[in-house]
Amino acid sequence: MPQLTSLTLEFIRLDDENLAKMNQCFPSLQVLNLVGVGGLKQPEIRLSQLKVCHWTVSNFPCSLAIHAPHLTELKLQCVEPQILLLETPLLSHLDLKIRKPGLILNPEKIQNLKFIRLESFCVYSLAHVLQNKSVERMELDVPQPIEIENSFTIINLVCAFPNIHDLALGPGAWVKLENSFVNEWIDQRLEWWCLRKLMVRLPLDYDFAFLCFMLSLCVPFSEVILLIHGDVPIAVKNHVISRCKSNFPKIIWKWGMWRVT
Repeated sequence: MPQLTSLTLEFIRLDDENLAKMNQCFPSLQVLNLVGVGGLKQPEIRLSQLKVCHWTVSNFPCSLAIHAPHLTELKLQCVEPQILLLETPLLSHLDLKIRKPGLILNPEKIQNLKFIRLESFCVYSLAHVLQNKSVERMELDVPQPIEIENSFTIINLVCAFPNIHDLALGPGAWVKLENSFVNEWIDQRLEWWCLRKLMVRLPLDYDFAFLCFMLSLCVPFSEVILLIHGDVPIAVKNHVISRCKSNFPKIIWKWGMWRVT
């Protein structure tokens, strides 16, 4: 089907182990969704017209490659590939869920990123590899239970992505940053912090001192939204809100439900 522009394959197994036949048979694809497609060994997507790709890898190939010069939006979910090759120079929207990344090739060619969503045990490594001054919006989370990795700090985050305007932190990412919190940082005002909006899904148990530190950085200049898990007792919610109100009255409080492991 040389004229086909959109293709979705869900929960099937392919004999096309490296996706060579798919690339050959559908050269005009602009939208590609591969969800739970098994049987892949060293898959490579080579589509010159592709603009949007959603790829959920169901098995454990040792390498993944995407060669797509016009790709602007990529949502990729995989486990532990040894090599992830991205030749996507126009990529602006990256949603990457990866348990433990191996070697990511060609990240220096991705210079147009505006939005990144990362979910991984190795957020420090990913932030270091994908650091980019063009990123303006970011969502960050770490699966639970939190595994030990190099410390990931606010300094790391801001140095890797200095122009972030909009930041959303999941409970796992909050715990990761909280675990690396040093009291002396309170005196470092991070004058280059340009955040305009911060949204946090607080974990069920968190350090109030770190919360106050983050609020002192963000509240004077940013819109701050704090989400408390719906399972937290009302008395605890009210206590936290009352402690914050005196110093940070502009915080927006919300309640939500998300998976807790």
